[in-house]
Amino acid sequence: VLKGTLQGVEQVNLVPEVSGTIQQMNVQVGDRVQAGDVICIIDSSSLQSQLAQAQASYNTVQSAYQTAVTNRDRMEILYQEGAISLQELEQARNAVEQSGLESASAAVQIVQDQIDKCTVRATISGTIASCTGQVGNMASPSSPLVQIVNSANLKLDTEITESNVNKIKEGQRVSVQVEAAGTEPFAGYIKTIAPAANAQTMTFPVEIRMANVDNLLKPGMFGEAKVVTESRESVVAVPKAALSGEDGVFVVNDDNTVTLVTITKGLEDEEYVEVLSGLEPGDVVVTTGQHLVYEGAKIRVVDPTANTETEQTETQEDTQNKTAE
Repeated sequence: VLKGTLQGVEQVNLVPEVSGTIQQMNVQVGDRVQAGDVICIIDSSSLQSQLAQAQASYNTVQSAYQTAVTNRDRMEILYQEGAISLQELEQARNAVEQSGLESASAAVQIVQDQIDKCTVRATISGTIASCTGQVGNMASPSSPLVQIVNSANLKLDTEITESNVNKIKEGQRVSVQVEAAGTEPFAGYIKTIAPAANAQTMTFPVEIRMANVDNLLKPGMFGEAKVVTESRESVVAVPKAALSGEDGVFVVNDDNTVTLVTITKGLEDEEYVEVLSGLEPGDVVVTTGQHLVYEGAKIRVVDPTANTETEQTETQEDTQNKTAE
């Protein structure tokens, strides 16, 4: 059983790329959003002023550039006619290259990009899980405005011990019990198994994926994944309830006496334990009341489906009623 907390496969903390006062907030907790939807708008009035200045500088530089281009073209013709020297032509060419048009254009684009970033958009589709932004508050790149979670598919981040890590594989089907979402288990599969152990816990991180059927699962719920690490078929097995002590089982003989047999255990699950030696198929074992019997005690086997006052097993040496099955 691997335990962990459910999380959205797609889960992002949306952080603005610019600072400023929140002018408009379009969402609240629980709202569904699509990728590209406008989440909030940050005041860009100061950036608009900067854009106007950068645009004015660009216009001035562009005018000087056009003049320099015209002069260079005229100098090219004069040079071909032999009217000017190569040095004069080079000066005209340098005037075009050094006009600063590219840097002025880049300055405009930088401010425009900042303005565009004032409109914060959803990067994934999902549900708003938390929202800290409010109109009038300051937005900052150091603080998330909202958390968006796509809960259509969830993951369970858990860990497995080194003794079991090689007994599971990616793609293996598992059942996940989420008590908060009902008694029925949910189907999942192992998405990834880390190739290296966690340095702190010395266990191997495992990611289990599962579909959120009927939207019953929520990020943050606690889940337990049951993973089969090993299995064998057609083996001798007894209920765990039959064990007396660590590895003892009371076997019912033909004369209704009981013998305490020590077994060698193999695989175990929640209900049964494999018996490698000590028992044979068909052996009758005591599963209820074994704490009341002892080696050689004679019992009466009762029908567990009966409903009479005689539904008790008793030893001949003890006059008190005992229960055994």
